Amino acid sequence: MRLPDGRRLGYAEYGDPNGRPLFWFHGFPDSRFEASFSHEAALARGIRVLSWDRPGYGISDFAKGRQILDWPDDVAAAADALGIDRFAVVGLSGGCPYASACAYKIPDRLTGVAIVSGLGPTDVKESIRHYNRATRWGFPWYGRLPLLARIGMWWVSLGRFRAEQNFDRLIKRLPPADRAILNRPGVKERGIQTFKEAFRQGSRGSAHDLVLYARPWGFRPEDVSTKVHLWHGEADTIVPVGMGRYEAGAFRDCHSTFVSDAGHFMVVDLIGDILDRLFAPTSA
Repeated sequence: MRLPDGRRLGYAEYGDPNGRPLFWFHGFPDSRFEASFSHEAALARGIRVLSWDRPGYGISDFAKGRQILDWPDDVAAAADALGIDRFAVVGLSGGCPYASACAYKIPDRLTGVAIVSGLGPTDVKESIRHYNRATRWGFPWYGRLPLLARIGMWWVSLGRFRAEQNFDRLIKRLPPADRAILNRPGVKERGIQTFKEAFRQGSRGSAHDLVLYARPWGFRPEDVSTKVHLWHGEADTIVPVGMGRYEAGAFRDCHSTFVSDAGHFMVVDLIGDILDRLFAPTSA
């Protein structure tokens, strides 16, 4: 679709086309295809999933100088264009800051907010300290020297040319729970598809995301007044569970679920439960 400023915003739809709307914000670096595994569960529950490419990913135009707090404006404009008044949002992993931004900036448009395996603020010591030393050192430099993020994500983007082999290497480094999920028939293929699509236009979108993750969001989780439903796996090696615990304590009103022995990709198994709670009558 075209936004009011002329930019294109790409999306994919899953579930029931006439159902209750849910806006899906993908992880990092991923694309609109990430939500494909939600189709059956959403269809069975009468939920319409609209999964959005952030600027510079997939088929969404890059937006120079964008900030995390610009995203709710794009989302609201997209909802208006589709004739959708209110909707739920879910942020998976790197989509967490964007779901949180919507909860902060456009709470009156939301019927529910879900954070799954969510990345928290990296400029907050209590949040970032759960990462290893190299990651704790790297994040501040991405924020100060965006060129490092551009070089890093350009290198990551090259992985799309040998996506299957690189995906296999990733799986081997993950905990047993994640390996079991990603090795299932169909899951690996969907993961490869969404990763390759993320870099359809190159790496500018993901590099810009990395810079934004490394800087203050423009608000704090403590500033979010609407209720947030949060899930995090205790065996997550991509976003440590300590970051999820920080977020659970920082949001003013948070219903948190920490899943023992679950990893970063537990959403594949829990999508039905997540949708049930998000659309329960008392979820908003």
